[in-house]
Amino acid sequence: MVEGAHLRITGLKPAGGGMGIEFLEYLAPGPGRPMPADTTAHDLWHWVITLISDDLENDWQRLHTEHHLSTSDLITLPDDNPFGWSRGFTLSDPDGHRLRVVELPT
Repeated sequence: MVEGAHLRITGLKPAGGGMGIEFLEYLAPGPGRPMPADTTAHDLWHWVITLISDDLENDWQRLHTEHHLSTSDLITLPDDNPFGWSRGFTLSDPDGHRLRVVELPT
């Protein structure tokens, strides 16, 4: 708990029900320090939310064209990658949160 904090809470939940996620934005007391320019995925303050898709191409197309969200291209990783997923893309939601959408190998 942060004394005197004012928050904006947004969230995502699947249309068919199930588990969702909430994002907290502290409006007061003001923003914290920005992440250093040389931040890497190994730093403790780096985070990413990964969502799993059953229809990656359709989800990418819909988010990119219908919702006008900034998305990366679809990428494919080598079969021997250590991440547990084979294809995916990243996007920013309207509040600037970075999300990764992936397809698990079959």
